[in-house]
Amino acid sequence: GTGGGGATPPPPPPTGIRGRVMGNLRIRQQPTILSQKIGLMPWGTEVDLIGINGARNWYQVNHGGVIGWSFAPWIWLIQGSIDQLPTTDGT
Repeated sequence: GTGGGGATPPPPPPTGIRGRVMGNLRIRQQPTILSQKIGLMPWGTEVDLIGINGARNWYQVNHGGVIGWSFAPWIWLIQGSIDQLPTTDGT
């Protein structure tokens, strides 16, 4: 066998969609401000955008292997189109 349920899924492939952070922006576990903070991106960070939530106000980001959610209004799109992002929050 290949082991138990502790395996982490492989990270999603880059979408080619990138943003620049317009503030010191938290990365959260879920697309809600009540969710646990799992990372922080300083102002000016460029980050891969890998998904969007159903309400289209949070991006799922991959920041150096930290995969979580950041509030979309604080991310300036610099490459690609949000229309290409998959909805990844299950809604």
